[in-house]
Amino acid sequence: MIKILSRSSLAALVSASMLALSGCGSLNPFKDEPKFKPAELTTVNPTISLNATWQLGADDSPAGALTIVGTAAGPRVFAAQGRQVRVIDPAAGNVAQTLSADNALTTGAASDGTLAAAATRDGDVIAWDLATGKQLWKSSLNAEIISTPAVADGIVAVLTTDGRLVGFDATDGRRRWVVQRAAPSLTLRVASPVIGVRGGFLVGLPAGRVMALGSRDGQVRWETTFAQPKGSNEVERISDIMPAVGGLAGEFCVASYQGKVGCINVRDGRTSWQRDFSSNVGLAAGNGTIFATDDKSHVSAFSAAGVSVWKNEALAYRQLTAPAVLPGAVAVGDLDGYVHLLSTDKGEIVGRVQAGSRALVGAPIALDIGGQRLLVVQNRSGAIYAFQVK
Repeated sequence: MIKILSRSSLAALVSASMLALSGCGSLNPFKDEPKFKPAELTTVNPTISLNATWQLGADDSPAGALTIVGTAAGPRVFAAQGRQVRVIDPAAGNVAQTLSADNALTTGAASDGTLAAAATRDGDVIAWDLATGKQLWKSSLNAEIISTPAVADGIVAVLTTDGRLVGFDATDGRRRWVVQRAAPSLTLRVASPVIGVRGGFLVGLPAGRVMALGSRDGQVRWETTFAQPKGSNEVERISDIMPAVGGLAGEFCVASYQGKVGCINVRDGRTSWQRDFSSNVGLAAGNGTIFATDDKSHVSAFSAAGVSVWKNEALAYRQLTAPAVLPGAVAVGDLDGYVHLLSTDKGEIVGRVQAGSRALVGAPIALDIGGQRLLVVQNRSGAIYAFQVK
């Protein structure tokens, strides 16, 4: 059976002198205090400011990370929370549309600008028509789904925790193809990335695997083990690909837990470069640079060739999110609701603001609306904040 390990139980498992791996379901029996104390914040002399623009109150706990997609009405931020998806107009800071489900959602929402899709705790995949806000179809997979779906070329791709990648026809929900891969006996409870690209999907899997497959036929174009699992027990061999990924000039860049960070050529699946790294959230790419958060909440920058540019350890153990890339800075959120800006060239902290007091979850979203740069974040309670970057 597949055992899924939550991030909160991971530190306790690793620090335990003995570990009994038995039973099935979520492995989360430990309630120990954190082994490492989060770093104290020091005074920042900001060179980049974050000014509060709008805020949406908590509606329900987030089902997944925020996503952003261009639609006929302009860019929209999708927030899957509870039994609904809030479709937010980031320019106005209001909920432009609400998409309702009949059960609690367990994933973020994906969209191609015309429809949106998400999954429920019953293992149902739901698609909505963005023109009307009404449900288009619902299809059951009878399996747990925590990875945000992806939409490409008229196909909605969904990854289950038991290792199935299923392609649905976006118009009516018919199953077009299924790809099955064996799942390791123990994995982190994270949303493995499923990314829609022109002509196909790029997918990060447990055990450090990455694959590319065609959208129309589901045929695997290439598959590679990016981060080989190592260790003498199941915990040490966890090397799942983390949710936040990035792209640079024809390359798919990923980070794994207890494994590697690096980039893979999209055409043939060959690894362009990789370095030893352990992340529990992932990375972002921009301006020819990879920015990655590791499992100690250190933030590192790597050149497009994999050369280390800088590393910031000032926010150690503050449970940082994956980064978002802005002009001249990268943004990360932390356990106390702070958003930190680090300079892209040296990694120095150049700005900070607090978005409430609850932990921020998912990578921040950076966007430009009519020349106004915005940063949007979501906290664990479901409250959403937007800041203008100056």
